[in-house]
Order: sequence, then structure tokens, then C-alpha cells
Amino acid sequence: MAEDRGGTVSARDRVIRTARSLFIERGFAATSLQMIAGALGVTKAAVYHQFPSKAEILAAVLEPAIKQMRSIPRSVEQAGSRADDFDMVLDGLVDLVMEHGEIAAMIRRDAAVAEFVTADESFASLTAQLDRALIGEHPTPAARAALIIAGGGLMMTGADPASSLIDRATLRRVLSESVRRLLEPYRPV
Repeated sequence: MAEDRGGTVSARDRVIRTARSLFIERGFAATSLQMIAGALGVTKAAVYHQFPSKAEILAAVLEPAIKQMRSIPRSVEQAGSRADDFDMVLDGLVDLVMEHGEIAAMIRRDAAVAEFVTADESFASLTAQLDRALIGEHPTPAARAALIIAGGGLMMTGADPASSLIDRATLRRVLSESVRRLLEPYRPV
């Protein structure tokens, strides 16, 4: 949580934090600006002062996860081979889920959020680049199916309350091993 110099959370960050909780709990479409304002104990105008629209709030909520996701290809660019690309992308996606699991789950299960991110051409390009590192340039239908299953499993980990009962090291290890096992037969050579 961001703090200003006085040690208190900024009004903008309070809106983001509150909206994030409401979006996860209720869904993006079912959360109104009035609900966000009410949860904060402020007027809707105070929320509008920080963000001109609910979509801009959603972008701010998603931004840390998207930023981390965008860093994965930069790591891949430094890798030396396709085998390294596969490993780095897989590790990067597992790290992303471990850090931002609730956001990943929200993207997967909330149709309005999924539509919001897929409408962004740079996000679509990014996911295509990551997909190519995992299943190649011209994947078979079986490779695409494996990627759908692996991606869904990764993204939904943050939505399952049982994941909080598993220590982080074990969860990370099992996620990585499971996704690797599923995608290994389709790994680019």
C-alpha cells in the first residue's frame, strides 16, 4: 500500500484499494462509483476527483499486475534460447500469480474485466508473445488446449480460498511443476 510522506495512504490509493476489494468481491459491473464512495465514507464527487471514470479506476487496480506481466518479455529478451524463453515465461507467470493472484482470477472470471483487458491491443500482443514462448509460433490444437488449461489453472489459483491454506513455497512449487508438466510436450524447440 502506498504511503505519502506523512505515513498516511493517499486518497487515490484508498480509492484503488477499496475498488479492488469491491471488484473482487462483487465484480466490476456490479460495483458502482456510489458503492466505492460509500465504502470509503466519501461522496461520489470525491471519487470522481481522483478518477474521471470507473474504467480508469479498473485500469489503476490492474496496473501493478499488468506492469509485472509486461516485465516478463524483457527478461525473455535477455535469454539466450527458446528453452530459456519457455522457462523464464513460465516462471514469470507463476510469480505473477503468486504476487497478484486475485487480480489474475478477476481477469479470468469477470467478463467485464476480461473484455476491458482484451480490448487493449498491447495486452493482446503481450499475451500472444508469452503464448509463443510457451507453445511455439504455430501451435497444434492440443498445444492450445494445454495452454488454456494451464492458464486457467494459474489464474484461478488466486480465487480459491484454499490457496491461502497452503504455504507460499509449496503453492509456487506445485503451480510451476503442474504447468510445466502440462506444457512440456508442446515446448518450442
